[in-house]
Amino acid sequence: MKKIFIMMACVATMLVGCSKDDDTNKDNNASDTPTVQLKDNQASLDGKVYDVESSVGWQINADDENRYFVDAVNEEFTIRFDLYQSIRDKVVNLADPMSAGTDISLMINREGFYFDQEIHPRDNYVGYTVTIGEEETQGEGSAFRTGTLKVHHTDDSDFSAELTGTLINGRTIALKVNVPKDSIDIWSSGK
Repeated sequence: MKKIFIMMACVATMLVGCSKDDDTNKDNNASDTPTVQLKDNQASLDGKVYDVESSVGWQINADDENRYFVDAVNEEFTIRFDLYQSIRDKVVNLADPMSAGTDISLMINREGFYFDQEIHPRDNYVGYTVTIGEEETQGEGSAFRTGTLKVHHTDDSDFSAELTGTLINGRTIALKVNVPKDSIDIWSSGK
């Protein structure tokens, strides 16, 4: 029980420094999802919108499934996804991430703070790590109360990804990434 309480306290402070313009209107009902409308290459943390510089690395693997490495960066934080190609054109329920059927890693890195949500259906594991300062908390399951992740890409299209979610502590996160086809960094692992 103590571990759960500590984890919730850590996740609660996860987005420290984000604007909280009007907490009196925030409803923490589990069915809530962020309502912020984002333009391409923007992120929202607790309703505060940030422009981000987005990039995608597409690793073509000879012996395994192809992977995407997606970064959304600004001066305050970095958001990174590591995704397998089989996620394309699926809607992943982040509250039940095993439904994705493929491995996903989501990381958020800010000064003095690190969050990592790992989803590994192949190994039957979902868990997270939150590090604030030098204190680390780990837990099993999803740190998302609600949320979705959608990814679209074909060999002939831009890469796009949209995430919207509410964490178990009521904090919200949203991200909209678009990287033009000719800006996708493609590399091959050994054949």
